[in-house]
Amino acid sequence: MRHALFALALAAGGLTLAPAASAQETADALPTCASQGLQRVAVMVPPGLTAEQLRETLRSGSLFPAGTQVQVLQPGQLMPLRNQEQFSARMGTTLTMLLDNGMHVQGTAPMLVEVDEDGNVTNVHPNSGNPELNRILVRTWRVARFEPYVVDGCRVKAWLQVPQTFSSDESGERREMQVRTTPAP
Repeated sequence: MRHALFALALAAGGLTLAPAASAQETADALPTCASQGLQRVAVMVPPGLTAEQLRETLRSGSLFPAGTQVQVLQPGQLMPLRNQEQFSARMGTTLTMLLDNGMHVQGTAPMLVEVDEDGNVTNVHPNSGNPELNRILVRTWRVARFEPYVVDGCRVKAWLQVPQTFSSDESGERREMQVRTTPAP
């Protein structure tokens, strides 16, 4: 009888990486920029682009309405997850399901994660190259709740680039899958 073992390894302590703003404990008390009539968003630099290339794309005015102030976030500048325990449990269930279905995943799936002013994930666009895995990742990430992103004293929507690196191993009596939010070292 085969024993299932899964490993959930989120690099750098999970998604609790460098905060984009200070005093996050009071972020909930801050108004949303939209409620003040301000058009502000936070956007993470996508893989393969520099901050300057992203700024040039933003200047074209094709991504956001004219007059939108954009805070450019550097790769890895993710806010902490408010529901880290719930998200980790969901990811563990996802990994177990993938293993039970005989799916072996190797490589990195870049994802665009849209977050609202309250830190709730509103949309996920995975790009794993596998439609079934993409569907599973969307369901898994929809439970994530980040600390809100704050720009100039108000909460904003954010577009985050989150690479997830998967590594599967099935040998002898054990099955294992690991996932990291950064590429493998």
